[in-house]
Amino acid sequence: MHKLLATSMVALLAACAAPYSAPSATSVWKSVVKVDGADDIGSGVAVGQSKDGHTAVLTAYHVVKGETKLTIHGLPATVLSVDKAHDLALLDVPVWIPSVDVLPTAPIPGEPEVTVGFPLGLEETATPGFMGEPNVVTKAKGLQAVSGAMWEGNSGGAIFVYRDGKWMLAGIADAIAVRGQGTPFEKEYDTIGLCVPSDVIQGFLSHIA
Repeated sequence: MHKLLATSMVALLAACAAPYSAPSATSVWKSVVKVDGADDIGSGVAVGQSKDGHTAVLTAYHVVKGETKLTIHGLPATVLSVDKAHDLALLDVPVWIPSVDVLPTAPIPGEPEVTVGFPLGLEETATPGFMGEPNVVTKAKGLQAVSGAMWEGNSGGAIFVYRDGKWMLAGIADAIAVRGQGTPFEKEYDTIGLCVPSDVIQGFLSHIA
């Protein structure tokens, strides 16, 4: 089973690399962080720094909802602003973390992407894929599909695309739409990853600035 999964991943990596040339996305991995709560674990991505050396970390609102204690890199994180309608939250953490640029427009369907986060609370993981169409799930209006694999713990993590010579934030991992019964290794179980796209993120951040 694991050999089959590894073979499929190699094939997917080859497919993603074939149509375009881009450097490894490891250059932006340090910008993606684990968000630890008292009851849950999620992911986040650094999107800016302040003059006092603090960092603004973007994540999904449902990752921080109801949490009374949040930490990033073992340091206390404070909620600066939330957008419940689009499931976004901005946190402040008292440490410098390298930030990434947010794509100025919505990602393009069919564009290669890399999903980076901390699935199942494990160490940082990246899975390649392609951007899908927006609004493919009726009950998740405003979200855009991604084919890069997501699991619990990926929520709030980063979806990167390579534009203008650098990796840029194209979305925040938000949800998994599930159809069928069983496990991910059974045919009757299908999933689609969904993200908050960069144009929505830009709108959220512009109201905070």
